Amino acid sequence: MAYCPYCGSKINTEEFFCVECGEKLPVDINDRFPAKPKRFRLLSYIVSLLLLALIGFVCYYLYLNYQENNALIKYQSAEDNLLKMEFQKAHQQLEKSLTFKENFPEAKNLLQFTDVAKNISAAIEDISASNYDEKLIAINNGKKQISAFTGTVVDNFQTSLNNQQKEVQLQKVKTKLESEPDIHTLQTILWEAEGIQDPEADEIVASIQEQLVAYTSTRANDYLTKKQFSNAKKIIEQGLQYVPNSEKLSSLKTTIEKEKTAFETAQEQRIEQAMTAVEAENDKNKNDAVKLKDISISSNDQGEVIVSGELTSVATVPINTIAVHYTITNDDEEVVTENDIYVYPDTLYPDETGKFDHTHFDIDTAASSLQVSIDSITWFLD
Repeated sequence: MAYCPYCGSKINTEEFFCVECGEKLPVDINDRFPAKPKRFRLLSYIVSLLLLALIGFVCYYLYLNYQENNALIKYQSAEDNLLKMEFQKAHQQLEKSLTFKENFPEAKNLLQFTDVAKNISAAIEDISASNYDEKLIAINNGKKQISAFTGTVVDNFQTSLNNQQKEVQLQKVKTKLESEPDIHTLQTILWEAEGIQDPEADEIVASIQEQLVAYTSTRANDYLTKKQFSNAKKIIEQGLQYVPNSEKLSSLKTTIEKEKTAFETAQEQRIEQAMTAVEAENDKNKNDAVKLKDISISSNDQGEVIVSGELTSVATVPINTIAVHYTITNDDEEVVTENDIYVYPDTLYPDETGKFDHTHFDIDTAASSLQVSIDSITWFLD
């Protein structure tokens, strides 16, 4: 479609004059296609600029994406190296990652952790293998230093430190056991071994506990044989502090308690029996301390009546001032006289025999017609 170059109206190619404005049309047919209005040229310019901006943005986006992908690849490579404890390689990869993406907080944080972990590992390795305490201190310090970091590689390094700690603790315990420690040192070693979460440590704990049970039960049995129940129970309770689940020690503790009860019961019975015996003995000493061996009545050459006799002390303690009260009667059972006479010697010890005799000058009856009988015997206890 052609246009009038003067008014812009549509025209046919065969026409020589514009039917709208009457102007003569150009002979050259190409001149009948006028330039587009200015508004169309401005729009084309704007579209071109926008297209260029879009192309620039896409290129910049692709560049940033390229940089970020490379930064991420280096970061992931550093993580892999850290999991293998290859700190130097990880450090290099993280520095490259930051050259691709300077504003990469995760990489900066991981780089900081890498340097800390590297220094911790170096510090631990520099300590002699036999210097267990210093190694354990270095490991504990390392744990504190990485406590501010988080993530998979941090957890992996933490696990590595824990494993090193177990290994050092186990070696320390084994070294102590090789020196054939006494029972008190064994108790300390047991506590150390119990603090190690490891199957090998569990075996060591079981072995030490077995030794402690054997030692404790042997000593407790010795005390039990000697009837030292408190000492026996005390050592069993001490043993149960180290081996609380020991069936042997628990059973022995029950046995000690039963034996103690039985012994105390028997002791009480013996005391009661002894007290009864003492009471009986005291009663005998007070009321039946002498046994009369002989008493007789006779006369001497002068015809005087003589009463004499012997008695034996059956007391369990010395008795003294023994007085014999007797009565003399005649054949008609009439009382002729009564008298008190003292035994000599004055003090009689258990099973000793004493004598007594008295001459009656005032009895005219012949001794053959008289009888004598004991009314009572008295004495004093020391």
